[in-house]
Amino acid sequence: MVNMDARELRIENYIQLYLKPDDSEMTKHKIISIFYNNIENEYFVELEDGFKVNINKGIVPIPLTEEILLKCGFDKYTKSEGIFFKNSDFFELHQFNENGDFSYKCGDNLEGNFVYIRIDYLHQLQNLHFALTGVELEIIL
Repeated sequence: MVNMDARELRIENYIQLYLKPDDSEMTKHKIISIFYNNIENEYFVELEDGFKVNINKGIVPIPLTEEILLKCGFDKYTKSEGIFFKNSDFFELHQFNENGDFSYKCGDNLEGNFVYIRIDYLHQLQNLHFALTGVELEIIL
């Protein structure tokens, strides 16, 4: 299981968790607040339904998939460089292989120097999209 870091999360991010220890499937939830509990010396998130959970012990990032991208309004297309996903904000992801491995390409087109930022989880996509466009990504799960 991947440990979450409070510094990676922000309000509006989606995460997943087991609501009860005996649940067989995780449920997906939107974060409405993030706070520090002085008594437990830990960070917590509050979810839409008011449920509060320890970031380090209870939540798991949602892996980014083609299905999620398509549900969130991205269009899939192919170019000579590979498979791409683009949304109406002109935010484009490159998929390097069929296993996933989505990346955002940034750099100077004239110089040919590019950096690929790998995006493994939905909250990472949400954060990068908001940082670059100033627009919250519409999430449909």
